[in-house]
Amino acid sequence: MGRSGSKSLSKRILGYNYAKVFNDLNNDNAERLSFFTRPESIKHSSRQQILVIRNPKERFLSGNALWELSAKPLNAPQYASYHTFMTYHGAPILHKIPLDGDFKILPFERLSEYCEPIGTDPKLTGRGVWKQEYEDLYDWDNEMLLYSSIMKKDIITLDEFNKCFS
Repeated sequence: MGRSGSKSLSKRILGYNYAKVFNDLNNDNAERLSFFTRPESIKHSSRQQILVIRNPKERFLSGNALWELSAKPLNAPQYASYHTFMTYHGAPILHKIPLDGDFKILPFERLSEYCEPIGTDPKLTGRGVWKQEYEDLYDWDNEMLLYSSIMKKDIITLDEFNKCFS
């Protein structure tokens, strides 16, 4: 999902940043959105599963900042409304992921150890200020409980990570 290192990971895995296709408004929506995993479509697998995990409130603040800085003026379906935009860039998602599966985590804060970071706007990488008005937008208590639980999972080693993509 957006705001969780997806561009850096796509560059590491595909050899190019998915935004190359995503930002091309001449491509149809199915192709443009094909790079996003819908959390509810994740299934158990015998292959190593990796969840890049970012603090949900930090992810929200980054997505909110992206909306404020750049999304509103863009004429694309995923920017049709704040709610649609935040579905991919900041709304809670952990409750949609099957957490009983066998997966390892890659904490967002350590992503640069696993792949080359894509340059980002410094206005989007800061923590931002959490406002009381954000509390009513989503069920943050549940999301933060899930986050705390997931953070107890094993962290994938760099060797394990590299073997997944060799």
